[in-house]
Amino acid sequence: MRDLLRLPVLLGTVAATALIGFLINQFGPVILEKVGDKEPVRVRADYDEDRYSDGWTMATSTPIALESGPPRGSTNEQVRRWATKEGGALVDEPWLRLLIEGRRSGGVVVKTMRARSVARGEPHAGSSIRFPSAGDQGNVAVGFDLDSPSPVARSVDDQGNLGRPYFSDNSITLAKDENMTLKVVGKARRDFHRRVIDIDVVAGGEEKTLTVGGARYETTPAATYETAWDWAWEKGPAARLVPRESSPERQVREPPQDDGQGQAGDCVNGEISPSDRAALSDAAGTTDPAVAGSVYFGSCSEGSWAVARFPGRPSGGVFRQDGERWMFLGTVDDAGCEVPSSLRQAWTLAAC
Repeated sequence: MRDLLRLPVLLGTVAATALIGFLINQFGPVILEKVGDKEPVRVRADYDEDRYSDGWTMATSTPIALESGPPRGSTNEQVRRWATKEGGALVDEPWLRLLIEGRRSGGVVVKTMRARSVARGEPHAGSSIRFPSAGDQGNVAVGFDLDSPSPVARSVDDQGNLGRPYFSDNSITLAKDENMTLKVVGKARRDFHRRVIDIDVVAGGEEKTLTVGGARYETTPAATYETAWDWAWEKGPAARLVPRESSPERQVREPPQDDGQGQAGDCVNGEISPSDRAALSDAAGTTDPAVAGSVYFGSCSEGSWAVARFPGRPSGGVFRQDGERWMFLGTVDDAGCEVPSSLRQAWTLAAC
């Protein structure tokens, strides 16, 4: 009789044990993951060594003397480490590689990425140090226009131009322990930037922002340098810094001059940013991008100027930036003489 009375208790214990086991199997992994892993994804960022093993250009804010260079015969990595220690920042387009790993059994969705400048200033114009390239490298997956007011991740075409916001047309979903390597480039055409990347992810219905980057990730646009050096790697054990014979990436500042219309000619003939290039299409009243190779851009003391041609239009147009807005002034034939003379000469426009 005593055994019969004990039977319901035993059955209840077995049922409770089974229920607990079921709950642990169903929900235990999620609970343990949230306790053990604070972040739904693990992100590791570093420079894309595959690209920089080929070639790179850095610039410092103050000049570097030739004799203060690294020891003769230094390797690519040693020269880049020396240039970084001297305060060098990569010129124009720093390449990063993000390794993203999912850490939730229910999966993780990467919603968007955006760059954020934590320091911004004048371009570095002290010394240019270049480790010349021996060839070309592959393309990246996403890129940022660091000078843009909203530097969201954008797709990158075969020519390296930035396109539509990447996460408007794509998504990234990672299962637990699934890895993805994403190559990322940041483009700077106006200012020096020290930046981080904010990554928005969703896991288990919860949204979180992760931040990677910081002091190591700096870039500066091309400038007119006080000194320019190349690392003569082809000399092998005798490799050393040598004066650069030509600097094709340099912008040339024209001397001030009066163009006869009361406009100073202290202009810099440079490369237009992707966001400004897109704004020219809006100003021209078209959704088409400008014809490749037809865009000329320059910055002067009174503002920025551009000339561009669009598909289906036989003549190029003249544009001037007013604050953040670009204005279409007319065709080159009609409005070309409004462009400051120093830029007209640099762009080989007809004399006025």
